[in-house]
Amino acid sequence: LSRRCCNSFRLQKCSIRCRHSASADYQNGSRQRLVILGTGWGSYSALRNVDKSKFDVIVVSPRNHFLFTPLLCSTTVGTLEFRSIIEPVREYGFRQSDHFHLAEATEVDFNLREVTCRSCLGSRASYQIGYDRLIIGVGALTNTFGVPGVNEHAFFLKEVSDARQIRERLIENTELAQQAWVSPDERARLLHTVIVIHAQQSAESADPADRFGGQPRKSQKCQPEKTQSSSTK
Repeated sequence: LSRRCCNSFRLQKCSIRCRHSASADYQNGSRQRLVILGTGWGSYSALRNVDKSKFDVIVVSPRNHFLFTPLLCSTTVGTLEFRSIIEPVREYGFRQSDHFHLAEATEVDFNLREVTCRSCLGSRASYQIGYDRLIIGVGALTNTFGVPGVNEHAFFLKEVSDARQIRERLIENTELAQQAWVSPDERARLLHTVIVIHAQQSAESADPADRFGGQPRKSQKCQPEKTQSSSTK
């Protein structure tokens, strides 16, 4: 309880300090405050290449590392370990340790030059951070194209946590299929895996699954149905 109170107190102090304009925090005016939202490809590149002698860089992200997503599929089957495809963002020269915020950006006020953040830690308190320059690189959500049942029954593959879930399910189904009391039909169902991917991602996504299962893959190309609007053009 005392630790939670201390964390809450620190967040309140941060909120009070950050409510002031970014320029007011630097009396000498030699450096501007650059706030970067996200730790994906664009944000990570900006963090690595920005001239830190001209900016105090603050990063806000619910993920404290950069993820090399092209190799994410290989971690689901054990070809690579999770730690081999991530790069901690704290290694890139923050002027102060609290210039990285493990938090989500929930709102941006462009008039006041403030970003409202919600912490991913403790009580998930909300607070504001002022900025002089702002880079928004938070990525995007997976497009399901309105296919019914996708959100309820499918695994997405965008984060390390997604890869862990897929890996655990593959191991669980494989082990369960080896049990003597499992019927042949149930065994075939447990070992049946459907991978929905873009054509250019077929090799990097499906081949590791082959090596994991030890069974040849049956591939089938499906063309998306034309919508009414596209057919009339």
